[in-house]
Amino acid sequence: TELGDFVALGGQSGLAGHLKIGSGARIAAQSGVMRDVPAGQEQMGTPSVPIKQFMRQVAKLGQLVKK
Repeated sequence: TELGDFVALGGQSGLAGHLKIGSGARIAAQSGVMRDVPAGQEQMGTPSVPIKQFMRQVAKLGQLVKK
């Protein structure tokens, strides 16, 4: 895996395979990165997705549980 400049990886995050993590990317703790991450993007979850998308998924799951 190739890490660009100023990449931040949270604790217990995992990188699978020969990936390219762009400069300034941030990966949240306990995330599983399965694909290349563009420069400057923030990701979280397993498999990792952009943070905004992850938060929407969590909100939708919460709505489903209430029904």
